[in-house]
Amino acid sequence: MLISSWHDQGYQAVRRESDAGSRFVECLGLALEVPAEVLAPATGVAEVLGNAAQAAAQGGERVLDVGTGFGINGILAARQSCAVVAVDINEHAGAAARANLVRNGVGERFAAFYSVVFSAEGLRRKVVARTEKDEGGRRVGYLTYRLSR
Repeated sequence: MLISSWHDQGYQAVRRESDAGSRFVECLGLALEVPAEVLAPATGVAEVLGNAAQAAAQGGERVLDVGTGFGINGILAARQSCAVVAVDINEHAGAAARANLVRNGVGERFAAFYSVVFSAEGLRRKVVARTEKDEGGRRVGYLTYRLSR
């Protein structure tokens, strides 16, 4: 219950900030705009996830950033010379991510799209397989999802 309460309080605080309009933030060396229509993570969360994204990204990899929001994790991966495709169910998020990738000089390695694949009401996803294979001398991990209602 404590974690749920903490999460709900953090979410409400971020929602109040979003209602104030677009804001500019600096995080992990990036200059980012977070529009009011795009929910930004609570303070500290962006740094933790961003550091994990940077640590996991290897140059030359292909990265899928699902739920990109304003694009921070995809941009950090692109800075590691990864090719990134970012998707979000919020149509404003794709535009925010594209603007932020240009602002941070990684536009040539990054594509952001609006996608409703996980947004249908009652649609659930379950990881059914985790596989790795060698592609050009590097190990690449894949997740396979089963979508259901």
